[in-house]
Amino acid sequence: MPPDTQSKLITLVAIFGAIGGFLAWLLMATTGGSLFSGWSWYATVPTAILFGAAAAGIGVYVLANTDMSNLGRGLFFALLCGIFFKPVMQAGYGFVVSAVSQAQAQSSASAVQGASQDLASALKSPQPARSQVTTQVQKTSDATTTLVQQAAGVSDPDLKQKLNSRSAAAIENITAAAPTAPQASVDSLLQIGDAAKKSGNTKVTLNVLSALTRIEANTKDATSAAAANRAAAELRSQ
Repeated sequence: MPPDTQSKLITLVAIFGAIGGFLAWLLMATTGGSLFSGWSWYATVPTAILFGAAAAGIGVYVLANTDMSNLGRGLFFALLCGIFFKPVMQAGYGFVVSAVSQAQAQSSASAVQGASQDLASALKSPQPARSQVTTQVQKTSDATTTLVQQAAGVSDPDLKQKLNSRSAAAIENITAAAPTAPQASVDSLLQIGDAAKKSGNTKVTLNVLSALTRIEANTKDATSAAAANRAAAELRSQ
């Protein structure tokens, strides 16, 4: 579609939305209601017109992605969006929040992958240094905790599954670090599990509990076993 034609369509959508916003005010005024409680009509009318135009653009081009080749249907939809600008604006806000949450979660997933790979590399050393492994465990834990918290705001099930997979891989690497850095590994798993429990992520919570159980069962150090047992009990009690 030529840019000039697209600009004209956008203008028409905004005009019909503005008309819808005015009709919304008129409908409320004739029925004794008010669009904005306590506002005078000379403040409400221009605001309703402006919100109506904005809602039409949001509804037609963002939420519904309307095919404007059917001009009549598209403009009538713009009018309706203008009339019902409040729910359309709320839906648009939710759309933006969801998009931002997904972008942040994807960025965190990359950070988790990088930290987890660094931890795995440190563990592959013939004699991994405890200080280095502890540092990498903590970095992986912090990144994974952030990811788990941000994943709570993601609605796309496929993306959520991908994020959970990244968390699961990080949990496995932290568990593998337990023989070298037992306390750091247990504390990190508890931190991730706590974030998962609070955000309602059952899958990650169960992964953490499984990891703590394995540490308790496989370690030969009684102190580490007791720490893993306490962490699992604390997580279950939340």
